[in-house]
Amino acid sequence: MNVQASTKTGIADAVDTESTFASYRHLLGFAMGYAIVLFFCMLAMVEPMLAGLFPLFACAWSTIFLVALWSVFGPGNYLKRMLWAHLMGALPGLALILGSLWFWIIDRGTFDDYWTGLVMILISVVPVSLGAQLPFWFFRGLFGWQLVYRDSRPARSFCLRDIFVLTFVFAFCFSVPQIAVNLGSSSHDHDGLPRDGMTITELKIQPDGSYKPVKRELTASDVDQLRRENQGEQMESYAIYGSIMLLSFVVSLLSAPVVLFVFRSPEAATGCGFTAIYVFCLWLIPIAIITIASNGLGEEPKFFLYLGLLLTLSVGGFAVPLTVSRETGFQLTSSKRFARRHGQG
Repeated sequence: MNVQASTKTGIADAVDTESTFASYRHLLGFAMGYAIVLFFCMLAMVEPMLAGLFPLFACAWSTIFLVALWSVFGPGNYLKRMLWAHLMGALPGLALILGSLWFWIIDRGTFDDYWTGLVMILISVVPVSLGAQLPFWFFRGLFGWQLVYRDSRPARSFCLRDIFVLTFVFAFCFSVPQIAVNLGSSSHDHDGLPRDGMTITELKIQPDGSYKPVKRELTASDVDQLRRENQGEQMESYAIYGSIMLLSFVVSLLSAPVVLFVFRSPEAATGCGFTAIYVFCLWLIPIAIITIASNGLGEEPKFFLYLGLLLTLSVGGFAVPLTVSRETGFQLTSSKRFARRHGQG
């Protein structure tokens, strides 16, 4: 009896895993496309005109937005959909890392400080992803919105396992600033703070421009100074990562209406039209603010041209995959909407 139950559970888990992967399979092509674009954009950054800056930002934000959307609205439990979504996002991320490595070598000619910077950027993924997910958690918790395939029954908005995983993600997110400070600090003992009498190694610049390591023993005043600097670095790190998370939240919130336009419009073409109008309105807002504040655009038209191009590329970068998801059979629904549609309440 136990063997049969275990077998059924294993089969159910395998089917669930395959079903979850199938929910993200149609995004694999876009992930590979973004990876190629990001890699060549980083190569183009070597040029003085920075020709790859706009498509680089557009593909990077499209990846972040889609990963956040499918992490929250996608099928399956939160842990599985978050893992699958971030695995898809890892393809463009890997291409960006390889491109940045090439750019670093060309620009610096050395690997100095690259790996530390890379680790600090990688841990930044946590606050960026969580900040981008927060608006969707609001919509899922309040309205029960989620993406289902064809006429599949929506799942519960929250379950106990989802709450545990989300709590862990929040806890890890709040630890990221301290991790960044520890990575950037040196001369620390077991409790993470400098102590009196420690011998540290400093780099002293030489007359020929090179650096020479010099050992020095810390005094009490040195320790106090380093402790103050450590506290300042902690506050600065929290401010930086908090700002990153807030920026991701705001941009994700402003991008969220596109999801409604794409999935709730009668036809895909209508959704694209509403999206284009929304982008145009977003473009007009800063124009109106600056025009009123300065009584004219002055020297700003070139800036607004670039802004319009950036908005168009960024919104188009995630609106097209959403439209393909709709045409593939995905629907934005909720338990109440599903019940009304099928006459269950």
